Amino acid sequence: MEATTLLDYIFATFWKDYEEYVMAEEKFRKLSLDYRFLYFYNILKKKKCLPDVKPVTTKSVTKAIEFRKLGDQAFCKKRDVEAVKYYTKSAAAALPGSAELASAYANRSAALYRLEGYTAALIDINRALKGSYPETLKSKLEDRKRNCLIKLRAPDQKISSFLSAVEQLAISLNPARGKPPSVPANFEFDNNLTDVNYEHRFPLPPENYPEPTTLPYTSNKVKVKYSPQFGRHIVATKEIKPGETLGMEDPFASTLALNYKYSHCAHCYVRSESLIPCPTCSLLMFCSEKCLSVAYSRYHRVECKILHNAEHFDIRDDIWLAVRMLMIVTKQGEELMTLMKHPIYKNPMKIDPSYIPTNFDTGDYLNIHNLEDHATKAPFEQNYSLGFTAVLIVHILKYSSFFDEKNEYAKKKVSPDFSSKECYAGTLLLKFLFVIKHNAFKITETLIGDDLVKFDTLEIGSSIYIFHSYFNHSCEENGAKCFHKNVIVSRTVQLVNTGEQIFLNYGMNFGKTPCKDRLNYLREEYKFDCSCQACTFDWPLLEDTNAATLPKLRRNSIKSDSLKVFSARTRELRLQPSLSFDRVKFDLLCNHMEIYHKSVKKPWKEYYECQKKLKEIYSTAANHYCQKMDSFLQCL
Repeated sequence: MEATTLLDYIFATFWKDYEEYVMAEEKFRKLSLDYRFLYFYNILKKKKCLPDVKPVTTKSVTKAIEFRKLGDQAFCKKRDVEAVKYYTKSAAAALPGSAELASAYANRSAALYRLEGYTAALIDINRALKGSYPETLKSKLEDRKRNCLIKLRAPDQKISSFLSAVEQLAISLNPARGKPPSVPANFEFDNNLTDVNYEHRFPLPPENYPEPTTLPYTSNKVKVKYSPQFGRHIVATKEIKPGETLGMEDPFASTLALNYKYSHCAHCYVRSESLIPCPTCSLLMFCSEKCLSVAYSRYHRVECKILHNAEHFDIRDDIWLAVRMLMIVTKQGEELMTLMKHPIYKNPMKIDPSYIPTNFDTGDYLNIHNLEDHATKAPFEQNYSLGFTAVLIVHILKYSSFFDEKNEYAKKKVSPDFSSKECYAGTLLLKFLFVIKHNAFKITETLIGDDLVKFDTLEIGSSIYIFHSYFNHSCEENGAKCFHKNVIVSRTVQLVNTGEQIFLNYGMNFGKTPCKDRLNYLREEYKFDCSCQACTFDWPLLEDTNAATLPKLRRNSIKSDSLKVFSARTRELRLQPSLSFDRVKFDLLCNHMEIYHKSVKKPWKEYYECQKKLKEIYSTAANHYCQKMDSFLQCL
């Protein structure tokens, strides 16, 4: 077995001796869930697999200058997208308040200006002017700022910006005049904005979404129920038409995939050309001071010192999500002792599978504590994989401030190497890793091709939600999800009758994957046997059906001639680019979907092609990136 990462090496070392493997499994099965963490640790200690963890300073003046020079070279060759990439890396490596940071902002603004990203350029210009940018060069920035304002048609700011530029020029010629007046304070920009020429903007789905302050939002037509057969699940309390919103929710915790760290905000996940770095590490960047502040107060203050280990040991974003959950639940270690003594939380692995929240507040840990983890059903190999991972993370956390505590009880040793507090944190991590395995969502972004017709899906991060964790799976789902930044939005793609269960899809759709493969995947990954119509009746793949063949009709439904007319209309709608859909076209498609649902017997290819179109419309209105002209994606 080739060891490509530290964890691969651990597994390869352990599985070499099959006899030892059999003995270990027998011993493991006798252990309670709470003692398994120490068991995993003792194995790694015996095998001498625990790595040396050393604090690393990721900020570097040398690297900041090096990246800026690479950006300058690309800029001179008019490779502006590449230049932006290097200037962003320079800003990430620079020390806070330094001249290198200000220069990275200033130079990036020049590349953004040439790319016609005027709003993003203005944001960087203001940052450079407020920072340690050389006084003799500020006149160039003021001139660029004036040009940006002209391009954005902001006449109220033209004169003051021009006069400021003149003042800067005068000082550069005669330093004795002293410092110039500061940049006008009344000129503010939203750091989340990007210029319309830099990214295609599409309208949200034609429905008024609630304001973010009202999140989490759930439709008054849905309810969470429990049954021994389905567990917790979502049902319709009223008829829900295609295109209606089911819920919107902020994540309890989320992590950005590290390969998008220079293109997306690490907290809200918006794609941004004007990111700012964490002042302490160079691994996370943010779209605004607000996002930086929230991240630092919720989870990044402690992880900042050890996050480089995630990159060094190749720990995936969905695994590091467990660390984020631990940081948020314990308030970065400050309330770990409180959880240890809590009558419910002192046993992390004991949950109530029938628990239904009275609200879906992401601040209530009880909602997370009772998410299904299937730990008792997990195979031996999966227990070892996640157990070794939990030990590695606690080993890394010991080099941070997470376990700093004067309380003597917290220092009590449960083993020669671990205090009770560290052991409890390890058990929490093991629980969260199981929860993530069965409940986490991949936050996605739609990549739109140059022809504005072809689409691809990028997985930019992982997240845990509460309400949306209760949706069960169907291979013939009647609901769909998309993401606006890191907010999940679920909507219907079929008519849902009163009392019917609402399903999302876990990645296995009947139209693309044979029934046998779907059943095996769902049984292995999610521990259930799918009983949807597509699996029960072994529906054919969509590519094996003839779209021209009319389906069987239900009694008292529309006539065949009328169905032909409706089918011609929907085919015409489906051929139109999703980006061109307005409220009228969207409603027309949803109305036709409702008629099909009431009239035809499934499966019918035309019906599911319309459903696919609805999902496409949702995706292009959510996180998206238009790959027109040059693309950041090719460089980041």
